[in-house]
Amino acid sequence: MSEELATRYESVAREKEVDDLGLARENAVMACETWAELMRNTQRASEKARYRAGFRRLVPLAERLTFEHKLLERVSTLHGSYFGLSPRPLPPHSFAHVLGQDLFEDTTIFTVSEDQAALLDGWKRPRDLFPGADETQLMVPIHGTDLVQDVTTDCSVVASLCAIMKASEKRKKSILADMMSPYDYEADRPRLSENGKYVFRMHFNGCCREVIVDDRLPATCNDKRSIMVTDRRNPRLIWPALVEKAYLKVRGGYDFPGSNSGVDLSILTGWIPEQVYLHSEDLDFDQLWRRIKLLFGEGQVMVTLGTGVLSREEEEIAGLGGEHDYVVLDVDTAGGERRFLVKNPWAPATVWKGLGGASASFASLSSPSPGTDAKHLDPGTFWINLQEIAQNFLYMYLNFSPDVLFKAQNRHFEWVLDHTSHATHAHNPQFCVSTTRTSKVWVLLRKHFADGELEIARNRSNTSSLTETSQRLGFISLRVFLAGGKRVEVDENPIHKSPWLDSSHTLARFEAKPSEKYTVVVLQDLLPLPRYTFTVSFYSGQELAIENPPDRMAVTKRLKGSWTPNTAGGNSHSASYFQNPQYTISLSSATPLIVVLECSDLEICVHVDIAWNAGKRAIVLNTRDLVGNSGDYRPGAAMADLPLVEAGKYTIVCSTYDPGQLADFTLKVGAMVEFEMEPIPPEHAGRRVFKTRDLVFHAGERKKRAPVRISRLTKAFVLAAHLGPPSQSGLRVSLMLGQGPDARQLAASSDGEFAWAASGIRTPDIDLDPAAHHPYGVWLYVEVMGEQAAPQHLIVQVLSEMELRVGDWEHVND
Repeated sequence: MSEELATRYESVAREKEVDDLGLARENAVMACETWAELMRNTQRASEKARYRAGFRRLVPLAERLTFEHKLLERVSTLHGSYFGLSPRPLPPHSFAHVLGQDLFEDTTIFTVSEDQAALLDGWKRPRDLFPGADETQLMVPIHGTDLVQDVTTDCSVVASLCAIMKASEKRKKSILADMMSPYDYEADRPRLSENGKYVFRMHFNGCCREVIVDDRLPATCNDKRSIMVTDRRNPRLIWPALVEKAYLKVRGGYDFPGSNSGVDLSILTGWIPEQVYLHSEDLDFDQLWRRIKLLFGEGQVMVTLGTGVLSREEEEIAGLGGEHDYVVLDVDTAGGERRFLVKNPWAPATVWKGLGGASASFASLSSPSPGTDAKHLDPGTFWINLQEIAQNFLYMYLNFSPDVLFKAQNRHFEWVLDHTSHATHAHNPQFCVSTTRTSKVWVLLRKHFADGELEIARNRSNTSSLTETSQRLGFISLRVFLAGGKRVEVDENPIHKSPWLDSSHTLARFEAKPSEKYTVVVLQDLLPLPRYTFTVSFYSGQELAIENPPDRMAVTKRLKGSWTPNTAGGNSHSASYFQNPQYTISLSSATPLIVVLECSDLEICVHVDIAWNAGKRAIVLNTRDLVGNSGDYRPGAAMADLPLVEAGKYTIVCSTYDPGQLADFTLKVGAMVEFEMEPIPPEHAGRRVFKTRDLVFHAGERKKRAPVRISRLTKAFVLAAHLGPPSQSGLRVSLMLGQGPDARQLAASSDGEFAWAASGIRTPDIDLDPAAHHPYGVWLYVEVMGEQAAPQHLIVQVLSEMELRVGDWEHVND
């Protein structure tokens, strides 16, 4: 055992973390064991301290890699097939045919659609499909390539294969070399497997995985139709169909529910996908063109396009298929136009008809690309400029080589969707990102495939569009916040928002500065399954530190609550506002404070107020007492973020916008010091509510009174508020002993002054004693300030421990 050995293990663990998680985990564990053994075998304090530091540094890595490896193993089986982690290239003899042995046969059952089943003439090996064909004819595109789809609705896959072949032409080594075995690395081309076994390395469910298929391909009973991808120039070329078969094994069968070429290319090659919404008002087309033009010629980016839902009339006019993917074969600038050579991968090739829906293809309307004869373009291929792409296509899919940003780190995690909201991120996966040097950072979120999603996609009506089917699987997004590396509670002021995509992949790009720490938040909407596993990959030109962000506050507490028929008081303009649930917090010293209110019903708009009120139930909310609030009412959740609150006791009021809205909620409070937090009993707790008869002030009326009859000693107080639209008229409520000039005040609202509050006013709580108040009696007075231009309707309630009665209102002359 040596320190050098431990360091070597650690280096391998960190280096292989992205592309071979199993090997990384093994080396991280061995590094821990080596550091531990070194500690046991030394008596020198300095050495022991150094070895202990190495051990402590590696334990978190080993634990995380062990957890993540188990998670990825758990999602290795899809549709009944096992896909192994981190496959390594197999030696040539693995594909040799031993005399007397049967050819390899994959036991997977590939499902087909009704249309495919009507054409299927069995699964046949290459020698039966193409008798007499040699390896060159089966594996090498001698006459260039022209791949097309027919019966199978996998335009995204075929477009992806076309993009791979085009990018391979521009690179020193074909992309296929990293995708499939057997492969002739010297000749840089696929090899024919003697025993019928092919192994593909594809990137899904968190890592590079092994996909094994045999060479049996779907034959058809009609020579003019095809279930598998074919090459019109090289009709006996089979490796594209083998790649297609392997990919469709991952996605559930030939009755493919649909995807997009950005996702397909990422799975096939591991290249980083970016989905560009071409109709976005914020899209900078000049910048988009520069990014594409620079990297396309170097084979560093593959470009494909997707249309949206189109009517038959729109398809006919434009010459484009709706919900269909196309591949970009070339880009250039001719005649001042930024142009793309686009291919339709569908065999019955239609091409874009150009401006005004002319019958000729755009290839004949524009000057050809240098060195390209427009008259000899393959069927379905046409030139189109960037502006017209933006007008006629919905998405552009860019897949970047990982070489563009060569440093990568992965995090794999599970998300149980028991309580999530768009308004609060308290339960969302989050990551802290920092760097020592300014660097571009790309964050790629990948949702792992699950059998349950395939079932949902297949259970669609015949009238459902592919877009509608895809949207049934929910949406994902990413947010990036400049939050000091701390956890983010609500979706306010992100520095980057990736679009909501009904896709398994989404990308966020931002520039990280060394003086800042960033928080990346994972979002979802309408994901139909109860739990999911994800991988988030961080790409950069510099080393990144990826950590779990801590809460912003050192101490966090949560309480559950509800708005019930008795406590759903509505907003502060409601007469019943103070019936809302209230809580007291006691702060021992000054501290920042965060209060987050999460509602179980995401449609209900909520709000939180924090008032200095000695921790008592708020009965009046004066501006001078209000310490802070959450701003406008927000659907689902609200947050008050107070930079500094002095020591003391405070009252929190949780409200919905409309009275009577019933729901459960969670109140989360965070501070930098220890604090006490508990609910305040409702105002009606232990009290009976006695509503008086309707009280209306007509023109010229300013004071009214009603007798209060008490049979037993009781504590009581009075609430009064305007009904209907909020009124600015001042109010005063008082309980008086007796009437006339000798009457004595027992209690009065607002210290006897006229006051206005949207939610009403109240008197203090007092004892009412029938014996002490005899024979003068107790009278309830209500007064309004100033002349009334229109009738003023009020609600008056007495909350008492014991039975009492309030008589009829009578007008009192001043």
